[in-house]
Amino acid sequence: MATIQSIPARPSPPPPPPQQQQQQQQHPCN
Repeated sequence: MATIQSIPARPSPPPPPPQQQQQQQQHPCN
């Protein structure tokens, strides 16, 4: 797992907030 070596000994970051849903509403053109 090369990914483990690349990532330093830190706790996994929290999952990103569901901003994608808001963006879709703000950008109906997309």
